[in-house]
Amino acid sequence: MAPVICLWEVSMKGLKRYRFAFVWEQKVQLSIICSVFLFLLFSSEAKTTFACWPPLRDVQAWVDGNYVYYQVYDPERGRLCTDHSSVYAYSSNLTNIDGVVAWVDSPYGNVNFTVYDPERGRWCTDHSSVYAYSSGLSVTNGTVTWIDLNHNHQTRGYDPSSGSWYSGPTKPLAYFSASTISGNPPLWVWFTDMSIGATSWSWIFGDGSSSGERSTYHIYNSYGAFTATQSVSGPAGNQSKSVTITTDSTAPSGSITINSGSAYTNATSVTLNVSATDNSGSVASMRFSNDNASWSGWESYSTSKSWTLNSGDGERTVYAQFKDAAGNTSSSTSVVSQ
Repeated sequence: MAPVICLWEVSMKGLKRYRFAFVWEQKVQLSIICSVFLFLLFSSEAKTTFACWPPLRDVQAWVDGNYVYYQVYDPERGRLCTDHSSVYAYSSNLTNIDGVVAWVDSPYGNVNFTVYDPERGRWCTDHSSVYAYSSGLSVTNGTVTWIDLNHNHQTRGYDPSSGSWYSGPTKPLAYFSASTISGNPPLWVWFTDMSIGATSWSWIFGDGSSSGERSTYHIYNSYGAFTATQSVSGPAGNQSKSVTITTDSTAPSGSITINSGSAYTNATSVTLNVSATDNSGSVASMRFSNDNASWSGWESYSTSKSWTLNSGDGERTVYAQFKDAAGNTSSSTSVVSQ
């Protein structure tokens, strides 16, 4: 089930009406929600109504006085994004389909249209200033069409690259919100579709799994860094968006010794004995330094390494760092030789 915005409306005796909203997601504790709901429902001091708004990708639109209001919940920003018409009064034909809101204003009969652009985090609105409305206002695949007073068919589509409307079909924008992008397995991730102008959706999760749902979830059961990709297509093209899901947030740890633990050596050419572990079960790579500043290149992890110490008398230090498959890098560990 997709996350849903839920609303309580509470009217206390002698007080004004209050609204409380929360997002119903997997993380919400059902027992807490039910307890609060029952308290409000049976309280003698409160009159309550309860409603659930549609899935997050859907838009709500309504008329209040002369204005058209529209809103959607943006899970990326964690807030309701609401706006309203500000030029001419509402007249008729309020249409809300595919995330696009359109209506006819007065007194000029212009067709107005708006869409929430999740990449910009705002509503993008425009109107026809020349071709007044006659009939047939509709929204299909995010594209607004109508017949003007000259009996010509008019088309307006949204272009996400410019953030503006133009005389053509709405171009697709791939966009989604991931409930989390890091954690240890099994990691449950909900992917909420926020795309524009798409008619088909597909997902590749980076671990060999995929989905054809519009909004979906996936459980990552192994350690690593995975590229989750949403691909969308529509009448005006296709687009993809990716995010990296990291299922390992703990860096490796390890230690090194010189020549099997020898505290002294007269040579500069030595063998480093390496031991490192990681919560994923394997350490991917390692690197070394004589000064903790200039490092050798990353190389595959091994339990031994031929190394050249700095020349000269006195203490000489070797530093090591380890990295796992997810890219977590350990702090420097060192060993001193005389």
